Amino acid sequence: MGLPSPKYDITTPQHVKGEHASSGCFAGESLVITTNRGEIPISELRVGETVLSHCIHGN
Repeated sequence: MGLPSPKYDITTPQHVKGEHASSGCFAGESLVITTNRGEIPISELRVGETVLSHCIHGN
């Protein structure tokens, strides 16, 4: 007989446009500043890019 598995309360975070979700995820309108391309929407961020700053909300 094995150990009982822990039970977790799994919830889906609710994203609010222009605000951070409690999970730490970025909202859809967030911008980041990258080394090579400057300020871009987070949706355009590429794998391997260096982010200098984040959590800037676009309007």
